[in-house]
Amino acid sequence: MDSTDGARRPRRSASLDVRVRGRQVLLTTSLGTVMVLDQETARQLITVLTTAVELTELPDPLPPVPRPVR
Repeated sequence: MDSTDGARRPRRSASLDVRVRGRQVLLTTSLGTVMVLDQETARQLITVLTTAVELTELPDPLPPVPRPVR
């Protein structure tokens, strides 16, 4: 299938583990990514990731309503 036929890739669930060590925040995802960030950057990244996950959970848009033929 090519990307133009509307097929979606299967979703993979992901998790995010957050640990605070002093002024650093260690983020580990289920995909294996590890990041050490300051608290403000970590807070911003968590907000972005949460928003991205919420957007991917939205249902597919409804098909357009056909217009009557005159």
